[in-house]
Amino acid sequence: MALNNDFAGFNSAPKSEGILFIFFIGTEVFSMGDKLKTRVILGLAIFSVILMLTNLNSCGTTRSQEKKWRFEMAQRLDSEEKANKAQMEQSASAAKLQKCGEQLQESEKALDAARKALLQEQAVNANLRGEIDKVSKLKDALEEDLKTALAANVKAAKPRK
Repeated sequence: MALNNDFAGFNSAPKSEGILFIFFIGTEVFSMGDKLKTRVILGLAIFSVILMLTNLNSCGTTRSQEKKWRFEMAQRLDSEEKANKAQMEQSASAAKLQKCGEQLQESEKALDAARKALLQEQAVNANLRGEIDKVSKLKDALEEDLKTALAANVKAAKPRK
């Protein structure tokens, strides 16, 4: 059996009988038959390939999960930003609504005061119209009395001639 001389000092390994074997990186398996050695190496190679494929699959799964996680986090952040913006707009709208409500109350008070003033003015106007009507009637009566007195005075003045 030939030894691989990749590592100096390890080329004089002891030979032992049985299933005991020792592996060194870059060296051959000692104390085994060629068939068994080939089967073990083939089994280890297949096992290594399976582990490598499992590792690659795991890495790919991890990457896809990380991408999904990052996408979900981005969506959550966007949703939170939209919710915060909507909440800020809602509070601003509530403040504007409250201001408009206060302005409406002030306008209603001013309208009520204007209505009361209008009613008072209308009452004053009605009283003044009544007074004007009374004064007009008195004026008409006085004019009639004046006409009758003038006519009586004219009749009384005519016989003097």
